[in-house]
Amino acid sequence: MLRMLACLLVLSAATARAENVPAAPKKDEKICKRITETGTRVGGTRVYKTAEEWQRDAEAAQATTRRMQTNRGATKGG
Repeated sequence: MLRMLACLLVLSAATARAENVPAAPKKDEKICKRITETGTRVGGTRVYKTAEEWQRDAEAAQATTRRMQTNRGATKGG
C-alpha cells in the first residue's frame, strides 16, 4: 500500500513538472526581447525576431568574441 502511494506521488510530480514546461515557439513566431542601452536606466528597444534569427545573432556574437580573444595581443605591421 505504501509503495503504491509512493509511485502515485512520483507520477503526479512528474506530470506536474511536464505541464509547467513552456512550449517551443512555432517556426515563424516572433519572440520579443528588450534591448537596453548600457549606461542608462530609461528606455530600451523592443526587438522582434524569430527563434532562428535570435540563434543566428547569438552564434555571430560568439564567433566575434572568439575571434577577438584569439587575436588579443596581435598587432598589425609586426
